[in-house]
This record gives sequence, C-alpha cells and structure tokens, in this order.
Amino acid sequence: MTTRSVARSLRFSFLTLQRGNAVLDALRPI
Repeated sequence: MTTRSVARSLRFSFLTLQRGNAVLDALRPI
C-alpha cells in the first residue's frame, strides 16, 4: 500500500466515525 492510500483510508474512517458520533448525538435525548 502506498502512503497516499493509507492516508485516504484513515481519513475515510475518521469521517465515518465523525458521522456516527453526529448520528448518536442526534438520537440521544437531550
């Protein structure tokens, strides 16, 4: 794997985690 592909996969996983946290915050009762 090239460094570029590794960086891309890391960025993708980070964005997925961010989206998941946003969904959890929206579903969590205030």
